[in-house]
Amino acid sequence: MIKKTYNLLLSELTEQWLEGLKLSVKLSTYSTYSFYFQHYLKPYTENVSVSVLDQAKVQDLLTQIQQGGRVQEAQPLSANSMRLIYFILKSSVRYGFSIGALDLFPFPTLKANRKSEQRLVFFHKKEQERLEEYILEHFSSMSAGILVSLYTGLRIGELCALTWDQINLEEGFLSVNKTIQRIYLQDEGNSHATKVIISEPKTRNAQRDIPLSNQLIQILNRLVPCQKDDVNFLTHEKGKYCEPRTYRNFFKRVLGECGLPQITFHACRHTFASRCVEIGIDVKTISKLLGHSNVNLTLNRYVHSNLELQRKEMERLGNLMAI
Repeated sequence: MIKKTYNLLLSELTEQWLEGLKLSVKLSTYSTYSFYFQHYLKPYTENVSVSVLDQAKVQDLLTQIQQGGRVQEAQPLSANSMRLIYFILKSSVRYGFSIGALDLFPFPTLKANRKSEQRLVFFHKKEQERLEEYILEHFSSMSAGILVSLYTGLRIGELCALTWDQINLEEGFLSVNKTIQRIYLQDEGNSHATKVIISEPKTRNAQRDIPLSNQLIQILNRLVPCQKDDVNFLTHEKGKYCEPRTYRNFFKRVLGECGLPQITFHACRHTFASRCVEIGIDVKTISKLLGHSNVNLTLNRYVHSNLELQRKEMERLGNLMAI
């Protein structure tokens, strides 16, 4: 039952919005929103009445959340986290207006926290060579997964969910049609309760076919199981998956044994995109291979920030000098 009163707290309003959202979004999306609300929004909004909300108050809340982050950690939040929190808060206020709990007002623009913006982290060519040498020397389905991500740009959830019936070595491509992730079960009354789920990728563009190079096909042919069907690529077993958390730990161990910096697995995807830019693959093709929702995301993230590409272009300019 909707609680229509100006004594409604902002945290209660957001909980109502989340409850109404539950049946219209994927479980993983609802879990993410709930997690961010419980850990980042609720501590700052559970004593705020919607009756005092205006543009200045909301801006003050956003500033507090951005600077304070998670209350028990007291660390500033990243730009990506703040964008999600901003969306949840703005959606809750719109919902409050729709049920008559508050008056509509111009919502403040989210001010970017430049200090929290992080540069893309990827493997430099020498680092990538060292990593690939290690993979081939310690070859297994688990180590080959790193190679697959380096040369297809798969996200860790897509790789962990990958089964052999998605890989067509004869035609030379793999299909991305599912992902695996561990989500928080906020409704269980235990903030630490989690569950592993396998689902379709979040967007239609994320469902894609990725061509495989001849070199990668030759390597993968060393792994093909007798019974392909839905045998998992990483575990080589049917119905048994290697979840992302486990694979991240494996990746961390590999980096340690290679003497490489401890960076996240997502750096493999960034490396793939960066190499694509460096060899001149057009941005629209790169965007499709990565499963991005639009080309601008690819352009801004990889093309505009690629130092190697910028260096090559500056060399071309330097060749015009009359010396």
